[in-house]
Amino acid sequence: MDKLLSNLNSLKSILDGNRILQYNANGIIYQTECIFNPPVSLEEIESYASQNGWLFPEQYKQFLQFSNGAFLFKDQYGSGVEFFSLSKIAECHFDFIPDHWIPIAYYIGDFFLIDSSKVKENKGYLLFQNHEQGFETPTIRFNIDFATWIERLIITRANAFWNWNN
Repeated sequence: MDKLLSNLNSLKSILDGNRILQYNANGIIYQTECIFNPPVSLEEIESYASQNGWLFPEQYKQFLQFSNGAFLFKDQYGSGVEFFSLSKIAECHFDFIPDHWIPIAYYIGDFFLIDSSKVKENKGYLLFQNHEQGFETPTIRFNIDFATWIERLIITRANAFWNWNN
């Protein structure tokens, strides 16, 4: 089994129903939820991407085939990382977002996106966009693949590893 599916299945295996204990940087422990949607077929994914003129990384397609959207580490206030389903991607692709940037997830007002123009290079296609900045340039361009990004998200339980300096 590859890294992406191994990490997603491992996360599912430690859930109590869909709940998991969470802790933050201040040492506070609280209950969160990990909610997975039903999968979508590869044909639906490729058709959707083609209709919009986008390229999806293979690992992201694999994620959608595992769960067509998810809400990971959702707390009592609704915070956590919400991965969009295919239908929600269209709803969240606002006019101010460049056409080749695909919004795939939301985190406390900020977006995670795929830069479709970078997918063929297989690096630098994952973006983080702080809601307080414009969409002319990404706040962060990750130099890791989607599977590694998900692995880090799960390990840190969505404790904003992308903001860590070292």
